[in-house]
Amino acid sequence: MGITVGIDLGTTNSVTCIKKINVATIRSAEGDELTPSCVTAMPPRHDDGVVDFVVGRHSRELLKQYPEQTILSVKRLMGRDFEDEEVQNIINSHGAHYQIITDASEPGSIRIPLGGKMQTPEMISGIILSKLIRDGEAELQGKIVQAVVTVPAYFSDRQKFATRAACDYAGIKLLRLLPEPTAAALSFGIEELGRNESRTMMVFDLGGGTFDISVLSFAGGSFMEITKGGDMWLGGDNIDKLLVEHIFSCAQ
Repeated sequence: MGITVGIDLGTTNSVTCIKKINVATIRSAEGDELTPSCVTAMPPRHDDGVVDFVVGRHSRELLKQYPEQTILSVKRLMGRDFEDEEVQNIINSHGAHYQIITDASEPGSIRIPLGGKMQTPEMISGIILSKLIRDGEAELQGKIVQAVVTVPAYFSDRQKFATRAACDYAGIKLLRLLPEPTAAALSFGIEELGRNESRTMMVFDLGGGTFDISVLSFAGGSFMEITKGGDMWLGGDNIDKLLVEHIFSCAQ
């Protein structure tokens, strides 16, 4: 029987966990609990043109050397149209070191030149997921066959579908998509409640690319999501950028 894990496919960092007695983080091949959500396509080393993809910490270290072939924050592009205002803001503000283009034969499509091919955001996220699965299997000494994957609380149906597609590219069966604040509450709050205890919780999730909130009702060992919301442009990356801009403005 295969292993089931939980995966937080994040904008800046991703992590894999497993529930035994308690929730435990699975370390990457580099020995880290967090895997940067970065992918770098290395130049082919042989005449066969085979491209090696570097994922995680080593990919982030290659950003200065291969800026146009190192993909960051691809989660923000998943499930969106090329004409989307937020996508155009990324392109026009040079918020990405890599190219973001469209395929004229598929109106609204997003394509990223990577490794000599046109990749979709879902394909690149699939490469990240594949790394998480490989590292998890090496750590657990077993085959991972399915996963629960978290998504921002505000994700649209199209963005959820894109996450499912990324799991397909990674070859992992998706059991369920779970809102990130809900996952946090399940991991760190609900087990402390008694079977006959009920409570309403507000959960904040400040990630690298997003800031989410969910209001949950717990009773009898089960939960119900009352409401949720979020802002995909109010994460740690955005706060860092504002701090840098403020420092530069003070120095002028």
